[in-house]
Amino acid sequence: MKEIQPVLDLIFESSPAKEKRQTPEQTLQRQAVICWLLEKNPTGMALNVPTRISRFRANIGVFWSKPNRKRVLHPTKTMALEIRSKRDECWPDITNKDDLLGDLKSLEQEKEAIEKTIRLKEPKLRVGDNLFDDIEDWNYENSSNQKYHRCVKKLEKTRKALYSGSLFEQIRNAGVVDYLYLAVPRGLVKPEELANGWGLLYINSDLTISEVKKAKIEDTTPEGKLHFIQNIAAASMKSVLFSTGINLLSSGEVTRTLPPRRRIKKL
Repeated sequence: MKEIQPVLDLIFESSPAKEKRQTPEQTLQRQAVICWLLEKNPTGMALNVPTRISRFRANIGVFWSKPNRKRVLHPTKTMALEIRSKRDECWPDITNKDDLLGDLKSLEQEKEAIEKTIRLKEPKLRVGDNLFDDIEDWNYENSSNQKYHRCVKKLEKTRKALYSGSLFEQIRNAGVVDYLYLAVPRGLVKPEELANGWGLLYINSDLTISEVKKAKIEDTTPEGKLHFIQNIAAASMKSVLFSTGINLLSSGEVTRTLPPRRRIKKL
């Protein structure tokens, strides 16, 4: 029993039974996000995946692998996604939340105005030769405009105050996920309201997905990626057991029932 206890702990901590029952609308939203992920050909994924041993679970955990010279798969990228259907679910319940969100909006507008000035006065910071401003990339972090750097620092400080201690920040601090995304119904959250580093997906009314803001790559290690992938495997085991009619009790006892019948319903 001692040998399998760590695995049992992961399975029960990542059990979908601990999640709140989803509404039909939330189920469709999650399906839309998973379909978007499948288009990117992931190696594996699971629901309700712990980022550490048991705490701070991500709604969806995904990873990509490729074979090395020895034809052994090794992880190349990990991703975690959080799905929210209500605006209040996107931030901790703090008294000055609205004030901080207002500050974020003002600072983001100030940042955009300064970036416009930088594009005019420091054209050397442009990356690439795109003819259209809306698809150009700029190295604003290399700008000599000190006002811009002060504004960025204020933005980071405000975001940290808003998200400090939240699930979003805890998942990021785990250091095992390369890319982090929040998925919400279109317009529910603005890009400037995101936690540091997070990307934003809009779930459209037709259940297609729009990538509104790309996630920034986080600092991870090969060991951290392997840790997250093992958590994905442990979380997936719960679904395997359920689909085959196997019940694994917390005591380690195994029982069997008839596998659930799959209902095929056209949406």
